[in-house]
Amino acid sequence: MGFVLVYRRQFLAVLAYAYMFLMFLVSISMILIYIYISPPTYPVSEIFERELKILNTETWLTAIIMACLCLRLGYGGMIFLGSQNNFHNDLLTDAMIITVVVSFIYVSQAMLHVLVRDSFMLEALHGDYQTFSQTCTAAVIDVPGKLEL
Repeated sequence: MGFVLVYRRQFLAVLAYAYMFLMFLVSISMILIYIYISPPTYPVSEIFERELKILNTETWLTAIIMACLCLRLGYGGMIFLGSQNNFHNDLLTDAMIITVVVSFIYVSQAMLHVLVRDSFMLEALHGDYQTFSQTCTAAVIDVPGKLEL
């Protein structure tokens, strides 16, 4: 108890980093368990091969994004972590780093949303990839044709 009272700031910083690492491991574990216990039925297996993705960089990038979202960026998570350490950086540098990271996270979330939406459309068309391709192309370039959304 005396250690916590004397080294409170360092203890909270270590505790916050340990919590962040634990959330990263738990989120990765939950995703892997969910995917391998109940594999998704889409996209159609004839078009896309199912392979082990534990060594794929996209899987780890998604896990990092989820861990950053658990930090509650924009809700004071970074401010809390920054207040537990000694100030040694420039405010402009910190603002630029946070802006770039948050922008990258939102772009990645938008791409993930597009992939999920397209996967749903492919499943709704029962794996007909040609119709799916024509539908998505017509929707993107806004050309009315025989397949209108």
